[in-house]
Amino acid sequence: MHHLTPDEAADALTDPAGPHLIGVRHHAPSLAAAMPALLDEARPDVLLVELPADLQDWLPWLAHEDTRAPVALAAAPGDGHGGCAFYPFADFSPELVAVRWAARRGLPVTACDLPLSDPAWRSRDPAPSTTTGPGPGTGPRLHAALRSRATGRPGDDLWDRLVEAAAPGSPPEALRRAALLTGWALRRDATASGGVPALDLVRERWMRSAVARATARGARAAVVVGAFHAPALLPGAALPVAPALSSRRPARLVGPAPRGRPPQLGAADCRGVRSRLPAGGCPLGVRRLR
Repeated sequence: MHHLTPDEAADALTDPAGPHLIGVRHHAPSLAAAMPALLDEARPDVLLVELPADLQDWLPWLAHEDTRAPVALAAAPGDGHGGCAFYPFADFSPELVAVRWAARRGLPVTACDLPLSDPAWRSRDPAPSTTTGPGPGTGPRLHAALRSRATGRPGDDLWDRLVEAAAPGSPPEALRRAALLTGWALRRDATASGGVPALDLVRERWMRSAVARATARGARAAVVVGAFHAPALLPGAALPVAPALSSRRPARLVGPAPRGRPPQLGAADCRGVRSRLPAGGCPLGVRRLR
């Protein structure tokens, strides 16, 4: 999609012929507030959320009426290789709002990201993919140009300016388009700067397969995914080939989801756990667990 104009990209990402993509940023309050209206309008038959497939059995607990945010899902490989993963949620987390919305309507929810047991997560190879887009140094970075045009201040965060700051008073669909366009701009720049990281490509191929399975019999899918990944989930999206990241056999995660009431975890239970959220930490109101 690197050859498209911003308007063409936004139209492609919101094309009703494809899956109903809702590009988010973790803990983005604007998308969390708009999520119920966006899903009501989409009327999906199934909801896919960017969470590792190994956590599928825990999704009912995440949406359980007795579960109170802030809450987190954590996982560790059963073979002892690699670190733990930690997924915190607050009431302003778009993914949590979406899972709760689906639970209230009895809709199936699929954790559509690459399983944490896949060895690709533990690869130390950060090499980006080979791309067919513009090479490094080709023209100005798009997200920098958009940010400069919006405020003129180079240090501003593009998402905050184009999505969060514009959210009050904006229709939910306009907010959805702004979020998807921001993700497209960041991805276009990543492509122009040497390529999308290989791990992201592996994850996106898994997500595409999950969407294909969910819609194979004509079901309408809504997909809540990081806005950066959304362009890769369009039908017919041309993705570069990701290199093999590891030959190690996937490990089984420790422990299935429990039965009964939602489990309670304290900070002491989460020591040494590594967050899978992007660098920059948790937003105001969500404490780091040490």
